Amino acid sequence: MIQLGQVAINYLAPLILAGFMFGPLIVPAGDWRWLFRIPPLFTAACALFMWFAARQTPDDAGYPGVIKDELDNSSGVTVSLLHSFKTIFMHPLVWFYAAAYACTGAVRTSSDQIAILYFQDELGFNMRTNIPRAAMITLSLMPIVAVGGSFLSGWVSDRFFKGHRSPVAMALYFIEALVISTAALVLLSGVVGPTPGGIFLGCMFLVLISFTANSTHSVVGAAAPMDIGGKKMAGFAAGVIDSFQYYGGALSLFITGRVLDATKARYGYTFWYVIMAGFGVLGGIAMLLVMRRQKRLHRETGM
Repeated sequence: MIQLGQVAINYLAPLILAGFMFGPLIVPAGDWRWLFRIPPLFTAACALFMWFAARQTPDDAGYPGVIKDELDNSSGVTVSLLHSFKTIFMHPLVWFYAAAYACTGAVRTSSDQIAILYFQDELGFNMRTNIPRAAMITLSLMPIVAVGGSFLSGWVSDRFFKGHRSPVAMALYFIEALVISTAALVLLSGVVGPTPGGIFLGCMFLVLISFTANSTHSVVGAAAPMDIGGKKMAGFAAGVIDSFQYYGGALSLFITGRVLDATKARYGYTFWYVIMAGFGVLGGIAMLLVMRRQKRLHRETGM
């Protein structure tokens, strides 16, 4: 749903900025403030839908006894905040997952936010007044392949690894690093630029990066907390782990902006790719440590 929203705003924002009239409502052309007034109405509609449609448990939704929680199947679905803090923050795997998810956020946020400058500076696109079709297609494909990557990573985890997520996530991080490293070498060679072939390569790598980064997004950020927190603390575990995606994104943009200021004149956006590849490697190492820790816990518990 995140990615569908990103596709939607790619088309909704230009319509808002073009200006329109709806009864007594007049939205003047070029008034960017309406980008912060109209899209939140969709969020409000979703909030109302969740209020009326969502249920606290499968039992409340009409499926009594269908799902058995492997971590804690006792009655009730809530615990105290203090107990959640103690359990989640002291869990031996949380911080490895958090570090890995920070790397996901670093790549995902960087590729999303800096892509516009990359289009303008490397590919010669006019991203202010006349956005080329290639840019629009790429910006639409990035979230679409992200959805595909999310489905595929979950299916691979369930089909070939018996639901174990860390091996899949680890492989995805290293594949991501390999893809981005290849992109850096291609960019350094000088073939990416304002030519048909250069534009194709430049856009293709952004799509591939989105595919790999968002594949780890679903496996690490959404599925792993359920393995850690169970039905009573999955939400809290998800909140802790998911927050690190934004710490990673902030760190990545902070580093990338300063590195590009120092290197862009000579190397273009090569070091943008290098930095993202580094975060991919770190994410893979974090998930490797998760795997090792899980094996140790299984030996200790005999499970």
